[in-house]
Amino acid sequence: MNIFHYRPEGSYLHSLHPLTKILILILLSTLSVSGSILFCFFTLIAAVTLAFTSRLPLLRYTKELSYFSILIAIVALSRYLTSSSSEMAARTVFMFLSMILFSIILMDSTPVDDTGKAVALLFTPFGKVTKSKVAATIELTLVMIPLFLDTAHTMMQARKARGERFWKRPVHSTASFVEGLLTQVFRDLERLEAALISRHYTVEKRNTLPLITLSQVFLILTVSSAAIALYLFT
Repeated sequence: MNIFHYRPEGSYLHSLHPLTKILILILLSTLSVSGSILFCFFTLIAAVTLAFTSRLPLLRYTKELSYFSILIAIVALSRYLTSSSSEMAARTVFMFLSMILFSIILMDSTPVDDTGKAVALLFTPFGKVTKSKVAATIELTLVMIPLFLDTAHTMMQARKARGERFWKRPVHSTASFVEGLLTQVFRDLERLEAALISRHYTVEKRNTLPLITLSQVFLILTVSSAAIALYLFT
């Protein structure tokens, strides 16, 4: 699978400080939760525009995004049935699509370890040890996402190759798949832990990120101001 994997490129988005991208993502996602349908629509347009300008290979991700499409459709249908409002259902679709796109863009343009260190910068007042542990925890969590998806995709392909039909015994097939998936993921995590131990990895010994530049601070303030203004007036 290609989704949620770092893709080295020379785009402007790749050159941005990870903390810049993370703070903007948090702000837009937070506002989208309670924003109007118009705000969520403009946020989705911004996410799609950013995806195209950063040369995100959406066509390669089409099959993988179909899994998220099914989940979004289920959530939107549930929202429509509970509220009897097509507007609320559309808002839900816009909100989740923009959040997923922004998350893909972040992970596509930022190495996992840089993301962990950027989040850890927010915990600087709590001391170096806490900061290092947060960085390691975030990095491990982000590593697990593509690991989980890759393992699930490989197992699905293997079962299809063996001619297994899910709908013949759906309960048994689902239970067997989940059990096998969790077992394989935990084995992979054990191998990852062994690899880190063999390299004498410690959370205290981590390279620091360069300081965020004034131009990127200005970018954060500009995007934040525009997003808040759009949120308030839509």
